[in-house]
Parts: sequence; C-alpha cells; structure tokens
Amino acid sequence: QWSSDRNGGFSRADPEQLVLPPLMGSLYGYDAINVEAQSRDPHSLLNWTRRMLATRRAKQAFGRGTIRFLRPANRKILAYLREMPGEAPILCVANLSRAPQAVELDLSEFAGMSPVEMTADSVFPAIGQLPYLLTFPPYGFLWFLLSAGDQRPSWSQPTSEQLPEFVTVVIREGQTGATPENVRLLESEVLPSWLSRRRWFASKDKPLRSVRLAALTTIYGAGFAFTEIEAELADGTSERYVLPIAITWGTEITTPLHIQLALSRVRRGRTVGYLTDAFSLPWFAYGVLRKLRERATVPTVQQSTIRFEPTERLDELDLGETPEVRWLAAEQSNSSLVIAETLVLKIVRRLMAGVHPEAEMSRYLTKLGYANTAPLYGEVVRVDPAGVPHTLIIVQGFIDNQGNAWDWALDYLRRTIDELALAVDDDTSVDQAHEEEAVHGYCAVIGAIGKRLGELHAMLSQPSDDEAFAPVAATPDDVRNWIADTKTMLNEALDIVAQHTGEDEQTLDEDARDLARSLIDRRKALVAKIDELVPDDTKAARIRIHGDFHLGQVLLSQGDAYLIDFEGEPARALDYRRAKTSPLRDVAGLLRSLSYAGAAAQSTLENAPQQVVDRKRALFERFRGYAAEAFLSQYRAAVAEGPLTLVSASHEQALLDLFLIEKAAYEIRYEAANRPTWLALPVRGLAALAARVLGLTPTQSTQSHSGGGGHG
Repeated sequence: QWSSDRNGGFSRADPEQLVLPPLMGSLYGYDAINVEAQSRDPHSLLNWTRRMLATRRAKQAFGRGTIRFLRPANRKILAYLREMPGEAPILCVANLSRAPQAVELDLSEFAGMSPVEMTADSVFPAIGQLPYLLTFPPYGFLWFLLSAGDQRPSWSQPTSEQLPEFVTVVIREGQTGATPENVRLLESEVLPSWLSRRRWFASKDKPLRSVRLAALTTIYGAGFAFTEIEAELADGTSERYVLPIAITWGTEITTPLHIQLALSRVRRGRTVGYLTDAFSLPWFAYGVLRKLRERATVPTVQQSTIRFEPTERLDELDLGETPEVRWLAAEQSNSSLVIAETLVLKIVRRLMAGVHPEAEMSRYLTKLGYANTAPLYGEVVRVDPAGVPHTLIIVQGFIDNQGNAWDWALDYLRRTIDELALAVDDDTSVDQAHEEEAVHGYCAVIGAIGKRLGELHAMLSQPSDDEAFAPVAATPDDVRNWIADTKTMLNEALDIVAQHTGEDEQTLDEDARDLARSLIDRRKALVAKIDELVPDDTKAARIRIHGDFHLGQVLLSQGDAYLIDFEGEPARALDYRRAKTSPLRDVAGLLRSLSYAGAAAQSTLENAPQQVVDRKRALFERFRGYAAEAFLSQYRAAVAEGPLTLVSASHEQALLDLFLIEKAAYEIRYEAANRPTWLALPVRGLAALAARVLGLTPTQSTQSHSGGGGHG
C-alpha cells in the first residue's frame, strides 16, 4: 500500500474495475497504513526495518561469522556471539518471553571491553569479572559491538578498579598521625601509585620520580586537613596538587567512594579505619561551608594563611547543617560535588600561584549580573608570605540542567541523521521538509549558545575600573604576536603529523594519511599565507574571554544555554589564561567544536554501505554549515548591542581564520598526546581550513569533511 491515494496508490482505475479490492479498514486499510505515511514517521515499522537492515549490513560477522551460544541460567533468554577475524565480536541477546526478564551473562573473557548497542550507538558500562546484568522488556533484544576502546557512558561513575593491598599506617596513643615514619611511608609506598591512578593528575604519560608531602594544615572544627603533594617528574619538573585528607573509622557511616579513593589503612589500638581523600566524605562539604560562613583564616606551618572568603550570596542561603551531597561522575582536571542541588563545590586540584581565572571571572560576572553562568558563592585561598594567592576551592551556584551541549549534539546528530538517511522517497519534498525541521531544532540550540556568548563578550567589553577587565585596543604588535603564535602552533602540529604518515602507521586511515601528506607538502605556502592573512593595522579589541570555549563548556537548561568553566586551558600558565585577547578565539573554539561533533558522530560509518555513508556525510556537513551560520548570526547580533566594536567587519573573517587554524593545530597536538586514535579528526579539519585559505579547488585538495576539537 503505497499511499492514501486512490486504490492505495496501486492504480488510477475505477475501484470496481480492479481484479481484487484494496485492503480497507480503520486498522490496516491503505488510508491508515501505507509507505508514504510510514516514511514520514521515524518510528514506523518500515523505518525500523530499514535501520535494522543497515545495521546488519554494516558488519560481515552477521552473515559470515561463527556463532557461539552462551548458556545463561535464565532459559527464556537467547544469547550468542557472532565472531569474525578482523572485526570486534558481536553479542546478541533476546528475551523470548512475553514477560520482562533479567539475565546474568558470563562475559569475563571480554573483561575491560565496552558493549556498544549497535542500533543507537549507545555505550553500556564496561565488562568486568563479575556476571554482566541485563534487563529486557517483553520480546526485547539488544545487539552489542564489544569495543576494546576506552569508552564509558557519560553518566556513569568511573569503574571500580580492584582495590590495592592497603599499607597500614599506625597511630600510637598520644601521637598525631603525621609522624616522620608515617610521612616516609606515605611518600615511598602510598602516594606514587595512588597519584598515578587519579584522573586529575596531569602527567600520567610521564615517568614519576618521587612524590613529597609538601604541606599539611589541619582545619579544626571541620574534620579534615589540607595537604599539598609535590610530584617530581623524571624530566626534572615538578607539579603540586591539593589533597584534602580525613580518617574514617570502622564505626562511622561513610560512602562507597571513600574506599575507592582511600590512600591507606589506619590503625589505632584495636580500631581500624582508612586514610582517604576527604572529597569523598559529606562532612568535608559541611566543614568548608561552615568555615566560609565564619570567614575563617587558618595559619599554616609554612607561614601562609588559608582564607575562607564567601560572597554576600552565601549569607542568604540556609541549607541546614547536613544538606544532601551528590558527587559528580565526570571528573576532569578538578573534583566537584553538588550540595543540596544548590551549590557546586569544586576542588582545584592543580595548585598554581596567582589569581585563578575561574574565580576571578565568576566574581566579576556575578557582580555585573550576567545571568547565564554559575554565580560565585565563595573561594578558599592559600596566601603565601609574599601575598600571592593559590586557589584551593571554588564554590558556585548549581545550574539544574539536562546535560552539556557536546553530549546533546552527538545524540541529536546521530539520531536525526540516521532517521533522515533512511527516509528515502521518490517525493523529495517529503525529505526536504523533514530535514528543514531537524535543522531548525539543531540550529535553535546552537543559536542560543551564540547569543549567550555574544552577550558575555558584550558585557566584558564594557569600560571597567578593574584593570584586569578594562578592554584595550589591539596594537600591531598584538596582531603580530597572534600570527607568530599561530605559526608556532602550526609548525608543531605539522611536525607531529609527519610522524604519522608512514604506510605502516595505524593511527591514521588511508584518506587521513593523504590529507596529512598534502598538509606537509603545503607547509611553506600555508605559513606564508598566515603571514599575510591579517594586516598589522587590523582594528580589533582585546578583552577577557572564556579561553577554552567548546560545546562541553555549555550546559543546556530549559532550552537555554549556560556558560561554565572559565579557568581556560588547564595546561597553560595562569598569566596566559588571564590575558586579554581577541574574543574571536572563543568563536573559533565553538566553530571547531561544531565540526568536531559532526566528525565524532560519524564514528560508526566506516562499515556501512557506501551509498549510506555518502548520504550521511552530506547530511552531517549540511548540519554543520547551518549550525555555524546560526551561531555566528546570533553571536553578531548580541555583540552589536555592546558598547565596543570588537573587530572591524572587513577584518573579521581573516582574524577568525587565523584563530581557527591555531585551534585546529592545537587539537592535533592534544589528540596526539592524549587520544591518538582521534588524530584523524583534527587532521581533516586543518586540511579543510588550509584548502579554504589557500583558495584550492576540489581537484587540488583531497575532498574531506571537517573535524576537530576533542574536549578532554
């Protein structure tokens, strides 16, 4: 039944002239069920079947691989593996019952691998040594690709690794725990291995020579102590980190996280407990809030002082003595927890001398009344004898949100483009209407991000008595410095790319290797073009900016966008992160992030039929282009309301291209050091940018889609 037209679309003849009448009726008649209507509905049986066929065609193991049945105790569940050399194993599990079922599968041979549900590309928690639990609705089924990559659902807590054999620290009656022998025990046997397992330790890729307990300050009345641990690396450099510690005894009620983050076992007489990262304990949050309300100042043995500095907003809150505490799953360079769904307490793990840009920006934006960021409620700072601050903790308002824009964009693009690519119909206007509606939904969110970023830059361009925020005009020297920085970053990136162009190199696929070679061949031309891209007399302003802006730094809440994490690039020095520069750096960061989202969402295309691959890639590129236009349009409109012209219209595109190239080159350096398997994405992005600024035609440059900007 093709359509709801006459005779179900089969014939234009009079109905009485047909050999047999078409199926009619309210349930299954051609008016209700037909190809045209089902093509319009992304959830129809027709489109479901198309998706299942496309998923099955993407893997040869379904047709040619071996089949190995598992034997779960629940006999209502059918579970088997399809395996083929050169492909990841596929796990198929089906509930053959009309009732909901649960099953535990012995998948220990795949321990460490992550099941990726194939019909939606959804990552499930990693497999361990214990039986793997799955639940199913009636007649439900799941197909999993067992991926060996380091994947984890964005909502999950870090997987519990096997707990080490804890060293026991003995505290004798009448002594404190910080005796010389206990300090030596921690430094030699505990801290090196414990620190190397922490996600916030920045130098996990470098050999660790030693770890020293550099400072310890007990915060009386709060139940914890601040320690500073200094890690000396094999190259002679050192890094200092903040570690609040506390002891939990066996009779105290604690969270499972305190065992996960424990440093050692502690014994006093017959009582045994754990020395743990105080971040894992609710009373750590209570103690910090209490000291902030008291505006406490705590002296240290190093002649410094730890100051608890609240803002006026904290005095207005009444959260009680023991509010609910929730630990955030996604820990990166810092550790954060949520208090009473009202406050976010963030430990700034990497200790650096100077004013912290996030606390400074949050304080300033809160004062000016910028609504689309988290307001500042307090800061904990250690001030050394020379008066130099070292930020330990930042307390901000909690934004009730539906997740960050990066996860949303990946999910939206994958889901929507799957539906559009399958909705193939002779009536192209149907597909065009679907695409326009989907593009509108994507651009509405990206446009909101552009509007809020423009409002931020307009506010930061206002005259200010605070020298750190007063806008200034960019000088010719500033422009030359921007050009020099871009050339330096580009040359470093191309040196890295040159190391990955060999035929036996597995990091880049053949297409990406060709692009990498073309970039290296055009190095001189590209560097020369950068020299002449932006004239010295460019009219532009220098203001404070976000400094590390991408989709992961945006929270989505009730259809609006909230900008967070103003600390800048964590690997940079604080002075660099606080420096005034062109706001187009933030714009370039988001545009690269849009390209990156499109490229990352295509991760499952390589084994799909070529016709589907081509159709989807074209859709991804159209979505990226529309989103970039929506973002820039809303950004420019918001910036125009500000008191200052941030860059002259005649120089805007050239300056933006300069920062786009710098950002893409930075991404190459980042991915090569942290995620080599993602290196192809920024290589493709830089190649596309190079082709555009050099004015190459498609025949002169390998055709590719743009990618870039992974945000770790």
